[in-house]
Amino acid sequence: MLAVALALLVAAAGEPAPLPDPLPATRGEGAGPSASTPRTPTLQLTAIPIVSYGSDVGVQLGGAAYLYELDAAGNRRNWGALGISWTERGPRSVELKGELLGIGGTSLRSFVQLKASLDTSAPYWGEGAALGGLPIAPGAGSPPPPFRYRATAPWASLILRGALAGPFGWWTRLRYTEVAVTDPGAALAAAAPPGARGARSTLLHAGVVYDTRDRTSSPRGGWLADASLFGSAPGPIASQAMGGANAGVRGYFRLWEGGVLAARALYDLKLGDVPFFERSLYEGLSYGEGLGGAGTIRGLARDRLSGEEKLLVGAELRTWLAETWWLGRHQEWGLSAGVDGGRSRDRGHVPVFGLGGFGGLRVLLQQAVAVRFEVGFAGQGALGYYLSFDEAF
Repeated sequence: MLAVALALLVAAAGEPAPLPDPLPATRGEGAGPSASTPRTPTLQLTAIPIVSYGSDVGVQLGGAAYLYELDAAGNRRNWGALGISWTERGPRSVELKGELLGIGGTSLRSFVQLKASLDTSAPYWGEGAALGGLPIAPGAGSPPPPFRYRATAPWASLILRGALAGPFGWWTRLRYTEVAVTDPGAALAAAAPPGARGARSTLLHAGVVYDTRDRTSSPRGGWLADASLFGSAPGPIASQAMGGANAGVRGYFRLWEGGVLAARALYDLKLGDVPFFERSLYEGLSYGEGLGGAGTIRGLARDRLSGEEKLLVGAELRTWLAETWWLGRHQEWGLSAGVDGGRSRDRGHVPVFGLGGFGGLRVLLQQAVAVRFEVGFAGQGALGYYLSFDEAF
């Protein structure tokens, strides 16, 4: 937990501001400003040097700086983050992201993510994620040499979201990436799927959302559900015609004071001329990459369940056991344990399944930035180790 200790030291920079007395639970992220939070938000800065190890990417070095507002209830409001990350065996990136809430005094909010990345050991597990018919256990670490490829990619994503009625809202997303494959690796070169030599991908999403979470960072109660349709047409900003649908639901249940059961289910389907790298990406309001790794199925190799159709389910018990005020800043310490499961399928191939269990330690800094150290096992012959920032969901 070296990164956590460093985070606590650096988080003390600047004038510490104690958190105000908590108010009753406020509305979810999409609800806009609330009359129950009259006091001016306080501005906070947390800088986190990253010195960690993951079984799938090796040693990780870098840093992240979070600038964010805390409202009177201690919830994170407007925020921005700049991160730089280098890993020994895989992703290296520079990323800028942030969120604005209650734009112009309305329910409108936006989320922007810009990233430039290089992945020296990106995984490609064969068509149908079937390992090309080879009897190789992918484990929880880096892909074996035949299943690695090297790629660079810019990434841009913009989400706009607003309220409809009560906890119901609308959202739309525009995202762009252009993957350049500089070294395809043996499996990718042999299979030659769509986009094997690189491709551009631009998707426009339109969807609805239902949000009753009591807080935006590490919720203790409520629901977040969303559904969307998306698509693109070939042209200057997209190499292929592609479309699909996504739906997800996440629930948070307070079992006792300091004990929360969090559960989720996600379904994602892509149709048309789908580039191979799009098979490992899932869409929706809380989009991401997987299935396999720290954010999806812990203990399974990175992106192991890759396919045009994906299903992810999971549940975890999060317990908060102690509070501290080291260096004038607030920390909550706890444990977590849970299970993750998934299924993926490419057209013309049988489905691939994965199931994993995990447990670990966690700390929540200033009620805004979660840091998790977890160990996962998915029956692949090795444990997975992850030091991650923010919740998996």
